[in-house]
Amino acid sequence: MCINKSYDCKNCPNQIHNVDPLKVKEVAKAAVNIQVNGEDIKRAYGCGRVYVSFLKLRKTSKQAKALESVGFNITRRPHSTQYHIYVGYDNATGRQLAYGKKLAKHFNDNDICCYCDGDDD
Repeated sequence: MCINKSYDCKNCPNQIHNVDPLKVKEVAKAAVNIQVNGEDIKRAYGCGRVYVSFLKLRKTSKQAKALESVGFNITRRPHSTQYHIYVGYDNATGRQLAYGKKLAKHFNDNDICCYCDGDDD
């Protein structure tokens, strides 16, 4: 589990650029199959774009290529220089927000520091 429980990745040694790309790919493969259920959705409610954010993730890095190879969309958020996994647009259903939170928890549980974030409308 990520040692940084506050999800403040700035000082975490498990930032994605420090993690072996093969491990990133292995963790990402398992993350693709994460499902959200009604109970997850009840606890998440939002309206806007949802991202899973990693500090110091570069589009051309081996870690980003590993994430893209299993189907994740790596993109910049509006007005940001960092790259993120774009989860989708949550149209007040809570589904994408719940999925983003579960993805972030999965990566953190596997020692890759990240957090779920979004841009509201």
